[in-house]
Amino acid sequence: MLKIHIRPTDLPGTSAETLMLTYMHRAVGAVALALPLLIVLIGAVTNGCIPASISHSYFVPVASDVFAGCLFFIGISMCFVYRADLRGAPQYEAFTATDFRLLFLAGICALGIAIFPTAGSGCIYDSQDLARVFLDNPSGHDMLIWDEHSVTGTPAFDLWMRTRSYDGASFDPRDYLHNLAAVTMFGILGYVVLRVFTRINSPKSMGVMGQEPTKRIRNGLYIGLGSVIWLAVVVLVIEFAIRRLMSIPTFDMTGWGRYFTLFWEWIALWAFGAAWLIKGRAHEALKDPGA
Repeated sequence: MLKIHIRPTDLPGTSAETLMLTYMHRAVGAVALALPLLIVLIGAVTNGCIPASISHSYFVPVASDVFAGCLFFIGISMCFVYRADLRGAPQYEAFTATDFRLLFLAGICALGIAIFPTAGSGCIYDSQDLARVFLDNPSGHDMLIWDEHSVTGTPAFDLWMRTRSYDGASFDPRDYLHNLAAVTMFGILGYVVLRVFTRINSPKSMGVMGQEPTKRIRNGLYIGLGSVIWLAVVVLVIEFAIRRLMSIPTFDMTGWGRYFTLFWEWIALWAFGAAWLIKGRAHEALKDPGA
């Protein structure tokens, strides 16, 4: 019996590249939506804490693994899926080489956010809490659970503590690697949502009377979501500058005020995630006729 194997490239209007990018957008969007929820949920149900920012989840047990894992997934996806040789793929025809390079840079920044942690605990601890820390001046060993020996040292929330070559200096560029990576990543993502996703990336988005209604709806959502991403970036940059100038530690604020950064990071991640799901046509209502 003759068997016919239909590959993605055999389907009308689709290609392997299109399917890869579409499913990548859906996966990255879902991860971006889930990340803040998981961080808060883990902090609430474990003996860690709900951190003052998503970045501070680096020091919350279990949440730190989720934080790094999600960012590595997003970063690696953007670095290795967005490639200049994909220019012209159906539904992505208006992407330029510069757009792909910017998305590659956004992926590198996502990896940088995970690799270079923010400073400070981001939590107000009591005796019942558990924190993940760096240990300064460590001594001893604890190779096995039942080992009678132990490791002693001074807990620290500063990756660069042991490599600082100065005393009392108030500025070290390494302290800003994390924040610079975050601002760059979200700045690029906002640009892509506002200026790239809104282009006509497929002939199916155009009808006899101009843009298809589904394309107009998507563009309206892209403009709103991209604007939210950029707004969150501006708010967080201003907040960071004020805290630095006034020497206000995030975790010293009382009440819900200390979750100001967490709130805006959450908003930015959800806007990013929603835009990526829309680009991945996660719902039938978002698809153009014949797509």
